[in-house]
Amino acid sequence: MEKEKKKVVIFGVDDMLTDDLFDYLRQLYHVTTYGAEAIASEDSFVQKAKMADVVCFFSGRISGQVLKQLDKTKLIVVCSTGYDYVDVETAAECGIAVCNSPSFSSRSVAEFQFMLLLALYRKLPSVIKENESHFEFSFSFNALMGQELFSKTIGIIGTGNNGTHACRIARGFGMEILAYSRTVNSQLVADLGIKYVSLDELLKRSDIISINIPLNDSTKHFLDHEHFSKMKNGVIIINTARGSVINEPALIEALKSGKVASAGLDVLENNTKDNPLLKMENVLVTPHMAWVTREALKRMVELMVENILGYFMGEAQNVVNKVYFNPISEKVEWVRPTLGNKVSIEVCQSLMDALYSGNQKPSEAGKILITKYKKNFSGGSVEEAVYQVTQFIKHTSLGLISPGKIHDKECRLTLKEGLIGHQQGNNTFLCGIISEIFKIVTGNIYFVTENECSDNKANRTFNIILSE
Repeated sequence: MEKEKKKVVIFGVDDMLTDDLFDYLRQLYHVTTYGAEAIASEDSFVQKAKMADVVCFFSGRISGQVLKQLDKTKLIVVCSTGYDYVDVETAAECGIAVCNSPSFSSRSVAEFQFMLLLALYRKLPSVIKENESHFEFSFSFNALMGQELFSKTIGIIGTGNNGTHACRIARGFGMEILAYSRTVNSQLVADLGIKYVSLDELLKRSDIISINIPLNDSTKHFLDHEHFSKMKNGVIIINTARGSVINEPALIEALKSGKVASAGLDVLENNTKDNPLLKMENVLVTPHMAWVTREALKRMVELMVENILGYFMGEAQNVVNKVYFNPISEKVEWVRPTLGNKVSIEVCQSLMDALYSGNQKPSEAGKILITKYKKNFSGGSVEEAVYQVTQFIKHTSLGLISPGKIHDKECRLTLKEGLIGHQQGNNTFLCGIISEIFKIVTGNIYFVTENECSDNKANRTFNIILSE
């Protein structure tokens, strides 16, 4: 008897999103697609999604109340990098994994930032308005006088994927680049000569400020009245991240006073027609379209398919709430945050074998692994990641970690020497390696996360909890 195909429901599909990859998905699963109107009401959404094993959507919101009604669903795929419009905590309580689609639009968004910036610096809105009233080849120099980007100082808040691409574009314009980010990207420093500074220094020195941070509890109203007061007079603000990272009343006040000369906003906190920002002449607003390119849409669909395939193959990826319904055991499990279980296991085993056999130095084993797994890492991060793993295993071999020091349920591990992490993604990689080592040493599976309070410049603390 043929096994029944899993049901996948995709919301928000239109003509632009038809793709051969959808056809491939249909060969493996029972796929149903709906337009954006199907997610207009919660009742409509629940009715269409309640029998699905997997729910994917390109737009809309999913509340905790809706999630509690999806009894059969075990995976939600958010076809965007941000996932703040899904109640991920309630999803975890319901045993539903939530996957996002990171990095698919980073280049598109970064390019769009500079489109907004160039439009403002060259007063394009005023030029268009002037043309609409009377097209003439003679015009007021004072009214339409622009500025060059060359030699201007841009402050980039957040150097994740979007911020990294913005840095590279800014360097192409010959700009001085200041950066503020939770994690320092040493490759950007080496390649582009950007300078990481404190937030206060960035605000004080920047002619332009570009925002590239996700929205969460710690970043809501990241820029408020106090921050605007520290900025250079006449600064330009570019926001393609999320509207709520800026306190809009504070921005409006700064725009009116001239502290902020102009703003390019692809996102708003107050998405209503009466938002004062929509009527201000020194503000250019676009309808959250920075990511909309053919290339980004193609990558989005590819990531959606990869997320679904990975889930059913037992290789869940991009899980943001750390839960996973294992189709083999049919139980909800914690996801160990690795860059792929197979990669972590082989890297761990190879380095440990090299260390204990004495036949090969860990650094030599690391070089082989760098070549083999280059595609599994973002550019430039492999060497640092393997170095960290090698140092970690040296600590292990020196007896700094032993089964006797691991409690039955949980423990905390602090590593100091040689574990300074600057590369994006290394925390995830190292957590995966620690989990694999603990599995080899103890025979148990541990859920490993890095403590957010860790001081990355001195030591790193990991919370290690036995997976029930």
